[in-house]
Amino acid sequence: MKKTNVQIRRWSIGFVILLAVALTIVLLAPSPAMPAVACDANRDSTPLMTDNFAGVPSQVLEDARTLAHEFYGKDSAKADNMVSQLVATYQAASDKDFVVFFNPGGWGWDPMSEIPGWESILQGIDSTLNSYGFRTLLVDYKRTAHGLNGVIGETEVLLGIQPMKANELAARVDFLTRHLPGLRVILTGESNGAAICEDAMSRLEGNPRVFAIQTGPPFWHRSLPLERSLVIENNGVQPDAFSTGDWVVILRANLEAAFGIYRGSKGNILLYIGAPGHDYNWDYPTVRTQITEFLAQKFAPAVN
Repeated sequence: MKKTNVQIRRWSIGFVILLAVALTIVLLAPSPAMPAVACDANRDSTPLMTDNFAGVPSQVLEDARTLAHEFYGKDSAKADNMVSQLVATYQAASDKDFVVFFNPGGWGWDPMSEIPGWESILQGIDSTLNSYGFRTLLVDYKRTAHGLNGVIGETEVLLGIQPMKANELAARVDFLTRHLPGLRVILTGESNGAAICEDAMSRLEGNPRVFAIQTGPPFWHRSLPLERSLVIENNGVQPDAFSTGDWVVILRANLEAAFGIYRGSKGNILLYIGAPGHDYNWDYPTVRTQITEFLAQKFAPAVN
């Protein structure tokens, strides 16, 4: 027991030191602004980019360039990248009824295909909307690049000192709904990706064609009571320790995992920190039921 207590103290000290180092890096080395990358999830997460603007309405192209200049005007390469993405997404969505953006958790760079739980949820959303006769475009929204700059940027988001990512997502959605009048958008996300969705929704609160489905948002992030948003913090198997801020459960689970004796439910934050209940899947009846009921209430065709 004495040896175990010493190990616990060492891990606690190590965690505090790691947190202090991370905060120091964030404060002393702010991340450079980088455009997110929108990818077509139905085409193996192929980036939505184009340099062919033939047939694109002049107002759409002008608006894309104005928007890109607002975000990256001092960097022509980044501005051109955003214009390319805006136009390509507009083209891909032009014959669709819905665009569903997925914001991953973790560090924000994982594609849907590497997150089995949410891949199943997105497929479930797509299937449900298709059953109503709607055509959908699933978009992997990779808001962060691999590497230290990406980690710093996401840490800034978690600390609430980086609003640009939510601003850019909201601007992209506003661009699409402004130029495609019949289009509706669903913002989806898990964990800190859910926080990005929520912040973007707060900027799009006046747009009645934008909706959100979120799972496991951070416990410190206040969710807006919007009729167009669904927030799930319990997978029906176990309450989400990360969303409820139950650090006793999180600490105990990680200590038990370190000794190889943890047998509880899975789930993690930032790849390596275990968080029981922080796990969502279409196969979980509670998750599936809440989402299908939300979709039915908002989008199911009226029965005469």
